[in-house]
Amino acid sequence: MSAPLPVPLSLPELLALPEPEHRDAIKGLIPHPGITLIAGPPDSLKSWTGLELGFSLANATRFLETFSVPELHKVLFVQLEMTGPEMAHRIRLLGAGDFPGHIAFLVDQPFDLNPARFHWLAQREEDVVIIDSVIRLFRGNENDAGDVSRFFSPLLALKQAGKSVLLLHHLRKPAADAVPGDLAALVRGSGDFLAAPDAAFVLRRLDPSAVTVSCVKMRNAPKPEDFVVRIVGDGSRVSLVYEPAEAVVPDVSSIGTAVLERLRSGDRKTGDIVKALRGQFPERMIRATLRKLILSAASKVTTTPSGGSQGTLDGEIAPQGREA
Repeated sequence: MSAPLPVPLSLPELLALPEPEHRDAIKGLIPHPGITLIAGPPDSLKSWTGLELGFSLANATRFLETFSVPELHKVLFVQLEMTGPEMAHRIRLLGAGDFPGHIAFLVDQPFDLNPARFHWLAQREEDVVIIDSVIRLFRGNENDAGDVSRFFSPLLALKQAGKSVLLLHHLRKPAADAVPGDLAALVRGSGDFLAAPDAAFVLRRLDPSAVTVSCVKMRNAPKPEDFVVRIVGDGSRVSLVYEPAEAVVPDVSSIGTAVLERLRSGDRKTGDIVKALRGQFPERMIRATLRKLILSAASKVTTTPSGGSQGTLDGEIAPQGREA
């Protein structure tokens, strides 16, 4: 039996459709129902942030003690990166076991989105599913638009069933032709990874204990301002805390070390260094560090035998102690 032919709607028929329901699981950040992508480089607090999100949603407590959670949610955390004992250790460090709410964990088990498992997931009572991480679940070529579309197809069906899906993802290595400041281009894989989600965020390392969170997509609401997530505590208890982005000064020593490492690896162009490090640090801080190095190098310009000077040329940078 052939499929029915499409039937276009007239403008009056289209306008007669009901307004879509827009709610937030976390006010101003996480739409519900919807798909949210959170991408960051290694060691950018992705899994910690996922846990904090999960327990905030399951207990209707403010995320980072800042962003309100209007209602209780039932959460399923699909952990494909860490073992059960590792997850339990992090939960104990967060002290989240004191406020369990309704949150269940799928750990130490294979998982994919084949029809049987999708049906199982769709029938469960949890209305929020957190998946850590996309790379462990994805099958196919991340740079192929068709494979990415097939990956999102069951997730969109979950959204249509009234659920929210939070995906933790990785960043790509900056391409040589990347546009400075284009954070969306840092998301690993095909551009279709940003087509399906209703909201998307990029995490960038600010210093060893903090990341800057930048919204690169918010389909049905204004994008929130950048903010910082910092992990604080000791070996027995840790917390994730909110800081406004404009109030934070990155650890200059860590930026300087990273810049010098790029110089030692052979990078000489300012643009190349910015592209290589902008997934870790704010671009303005990288450029400020480079300016300081340029000024330092300029003060050590060598004199050629003919009396001329030899220094940096064409946007290149000479490391201290070496000629350009």
